Amino acid sequence: MKRTFLSLFAAFAVFLLTSCHQRTPHEPLAETPAATRYAELLDMQDLDDGHTLCRITNPWQRNHVVMQYLLIPEADSLVTDEYLTHIESLYGPVQTLSIPVRQHTITSACYAYLYDLLDAEQYIGAMCDAEYVQDSVISSALRSGRIADAGSSMSPNAEIILSVQSGAIWVTPYETASQTMISAILPDIPIIYCADYLEGSPLGRAEWMRFFGRLVGRAQQADSLFAVVEHNYLTLAADSTSGPRASLLCELPYGATWYVPGGRSTMSWLYQDAGFDYIWSDDVHSGSLGLSIEAVYAKAQAADRWVIKYYAPEGDWQLSDLLDQHPVYGQIRASQTGGVYGCNTAHSDYFEITPFRPDWILTEMRHIRCHETDSLRFFHQLQ
Repeated sequence: MKRTFLSLFAAFAVFLLTSCHQRTPHEPLAETPAATRYAELLDMQDLDDGHTLCRITNPWQRNHVVMQYLLIPEADSLVTDEYLTHIESLYGPVQTLSIPVRQHTITSACYAYLYDLLDAEQYIGAMCDAEYVQDSVISSALRSGRIADAGSSMSPNAEIILSVQSGAIWVTPYETASQTMISAILPDIPIIYCADYLEGSPLGRAEWMRFFGRLVGRAQQADSLFAVVEHNYLTLAADSTSGPRASLLCELPYGATWYVPGGRSTMSWLYQDAGFDYIWSDDVHSGSLGLSIEAVYAKAQAADRWVIKYYAPEGDWQLSDLLDQHPVYGQIRASQTGGVYGCNTAHSDYFEITPFRPDWILTEMRHIRCHETDSLRFFHQLQ
């Protein structure tokens, strides 16, 4: 029985079905200070009673709502069944959450830095993929045992999650999976539906910090931080016409498949805002494109810049380390002209920074476009 329990939870951790709990949305939420401006999959509304309604749209069926949360300050003792019935009559079914939510279980290390930014580390009870966390505050809490290590995000330790009395589980949704698994296994633990990675713009993804901040009672801090990110990003993007243009190739193959950002993904948007001519900018997909090595080479052999991410705990790559992996790599123009830049994610906080500080990543990409190698934080020039 125990083995079945754990295998079911592991299966859920890999996939989350968005068809579960799908419902046609009611009227658009009212424009209040909580309303989002860039996020397409998230909207929020301040209610007159001090509560906040947060609505998440199904990323694959935009005419359906996949989840709604009613955020209620924990000091509010006036919430009754009659009140909830009234709210649901207006907006549809809601998951109530007492704010701040305590003892979160985080299934992706990419959110570690945000908790540090919001001074909310104390609200994490357990974290998956702990070995990938770079943030010093969260890493220290993991080493001390203050935050429990819940194992791999591909096979989380359900017993650990239960032992920390988790108040919510943050889950990354995928299109082909079933949320009913976790509902049956851990029926009393709310799911935080983290669809931020499916947003179509960098600011749209970053704006989710305002929702996440409200979950830990940091609404004002999150709104203020996002205002800074927004200002910085828009200022930099407006100035992206200065300096030389450059065509851009990115990533490396995984086995025989080379995954590159689709033309409507957040990274494609960011690359273009940085002044790059992104090679797949005319593509219509918001996720990754899985291409053959031959197909990528045919379109990108003349790329001026090539940015890659790799995991090498033993140390940073040299250009020869890359070229030795496949004969076609040396035939790409960027590898012949000093235009290859790599990020060693074993020692970089790139994945933690990217979602919520796109202004920093935009700055980095502008430096790479202009060959300003002394100003890089995440990447290094492969020589």
